[in-house]
Amino acid sequence: MIEDRKQFGQLLKDKQLNGYGVELGVATGHFSNHILNTSSLKVLFSIDRWNDHHTYQEYVRAASMLSQHRERSVILKMPFEKQYIYLKMKYLILYT
Repeated sequence: MIEDRKQFGQLLKDKQLNGYGVELGVATGHFSNHILNTSSLKVLFSIDRWNDHHTYQEYVRAASMLSQHRERSVILKMPFEKQYIYLKMKYLILYT
């Protein structure tokens, strides 16, 4: 159990969850950056529309910040309702 979302990356590491993760609603990318810095995830998909209350300028800031993580960070600019289909088709994510 965690008391603050800042502990989430460490929880993933402690539970040895080091595969793929998704953050929905990224804004400027600070939490995606924090997750990548504190976890052992292979890849984090950071997804946002960046065309509603989150702006294109926030997208640019997120992309700049997350670029340091190279292939561990995948930024997807799309509506949430389309991300499930995209990720399932591209990465064969299976839910059991």
